[in-house]
Amino acid sequence: MKKLLAVVLAAVMVLSLGVVSFAAKGDVLDDMTGVASYTPSLDMEITEADVVYDDGITQALNATSNIASDNTFYIPMTAFDTITLENGGAVSAGTAAVIQAALADSDITTFSKKYEEGGKAVASIKRDEYKINGVRTDAIEIALKEDLTDEETKVEVELRFNFRKNVSMNLANSSAIEKGTKATATLVFYVENGEMRLDDTATVGTSGVYAKAEKNEDNSLEWEDNNNTIAKLEFSANDDPDAFYPRMTTSWELAIGDTINNKNFEGTDAVVRAFRAAPVEIPCTSRASFYLYMPAEFGDDVDPADVAIYEVKDNEFVDVTSKFEYVETDEDGNDVDGFLTRTRTLGVYVICEKAVEETALVDGTPVPEKENPGTGR
Repeated sequence: MKKLLAVVLAAVMVLSLGVVSFAAKGDVLDDMTGVASYTPSLDMEITEADVVYDDGITQALNATSNIASDNTFYIPMTAFDTITLENGGAVSAGTAAVIQAALADSDITTFSKKYEEGGKAVASIKRDEYKINGVRTDAIEIALKEDLTDEETKVEVELRFNFRKNVSMNLANSSAIEKGTKATATLVFYVENGEMRLDDTATVGTSGVYAKAEKNEDNSLEWEDNNNTIAKLEFSANDDPDAFYPRMTTSWELAIGDTINNKNFEGTDAVVRAFRAAPVEIPCTSRASFYLYMPAEFGDDVDPADVAIYEVKDNEFVDVTSKFEYVETDEDGNDVDGFLTRTRTLGVYVICEKAVEETALVDGTPVPEKENPGTGR
C-alpha cells in the first residue's frame, strides 16, 4: 500500500450567478435575455474526502497526513461538497451536485492551474473521467514526480475553472451561473517520502520511501524481484547516518536512459541492477559489503568465472569485474551464489554472462529493448 503521509486541502470558489426563468437544474442556457444578475459567492471546501491512488487504494484526507513522491492520486469532484453562499445560506446537495458536474464537464468549463510554490514536485494535474476501482468517476488527477530525498515539499496550486456556457442552478427560483464566470480553488498539500528501516527487504521498483540506518549498528538490506533476492547490502553505520534512497530498478530504460548506446551487450545475456539515485552514498564507518546475486536469467550453465560486471561512470561502461569476487555464501554462512564487492557508494551495474569486446558508450543511440522476466520497474 502506498503510504499517504500529510495533506492539507482547501478550496474557495467564487461564482457569479444570474436569475433566469423556467429552466431545469443543470440545463445549459443559450439565452440570458432579461436576467437580473447578482453576484453572491459560493465557498467550496474539501474537508474530509477520499483520495484514491492509481493502484486502487483509498485513504481519507486529514490534516496529519502527507503524500509520498512518485504517486498518482485522484480527488473526485464530489470532494467539493461543502458549499455555502456569501450570506451564509446553504446550497442544497442537489445544487452542489450540479456545480460538481459543471466543473467536471469540459464542454461547460475550461480547466487550468497556476502553481504558487512546489510545482517542481508535480508532473501533471489533469481533469477528466477516470476508472477508479472499476467505476468511471469525474476527478482531478495529480501525478507526482519521483523525489530522491527525504525532504518535505509544500505544493500550493490554484485550480482555475472558467464557465463557457450559462448553466441553470435552481429549479425553484431558476438561478444560473453565467457564461464567463471564473471559479478558483487553492489546493495545498505536502510531498514527503516515507521511511523504511534497514534489516528489511525492498522490492525492486518500489519508490516513495527512503532508508534510515540504525546509528552505530550493523545494518542490512536485501532487494527482491519476483521473490528472488538479486542484491544485498551489509554495513556498520556511523553515529549520524544520513538517509538514502534505496530504489533499485532492473529496467534498461530507467537505468541507462534512451540517449546512450548499449548495443555492446546484444551478443550476450545481460541484466541491469541500477540505483535510481546513483551514486548512492552509504552512511558506513568502513566500506560496506555489497552482493550482486547470480542472475536467474542466466540459468544453471553459466560459469561464474566467465561473468563480467560493468558500472556506468562518466557516460562509459567501466569494467569493474576485478573489484568483485564470486562467493557461494556471505560472512555469516548464508547462501549467496553471487559477487561481492566492498564499497561506499551504490551505482548502475550491468552483469553479463561473458565479457564484451567494447564498452564505450556513444551518445545519441536509443537503448534497444531487452527481455526482462522480472518487473522491469
